[in-house]
Amino acid sequence: METILPSRHDVAESAGTRAMPQIDPWVKAAECERALRVVADPERRSVLISLRSLWVALGNEEAKFDRTRQSGQVPMIAQIHAELLSLYRNAMH
Repeated sequence: METILPSRHDVAESAGTRAMPQIDPWVKAAECERALRVVADPERRSVLISLRSLWVALGNEEAKFDRTRQSGQVPMIAQIHAELLSLYRNAMH
C-alpha cells in the first residue's frame, strides 16, 4: 500500500491559510530577458538587467531562495517584477 503524504497546499489549506503559488526564478529571469530584447530605454534596460540578475542569483542559490521565499520577500519581488513588466508592455504599445 502506497503512503500518500499531504502536499504543502493541503497542509496550508487545512491550517486555514492560502498557499502561495510557486514562483520559479528561472521563469522570471527569462521574462526579463525577453523584455530586454524589446526595451530601448537605457534606464528601463538597467532595471531589467538588475531584476534579471536578482532572479538568476536566487535560482543559483536554492537554499537562499527558499529562505527568501519563507521570509515573504520573493512574493514582494515577484510583485515588483509584474508591475515593471506591465509598465514596460504598456509603454511599448
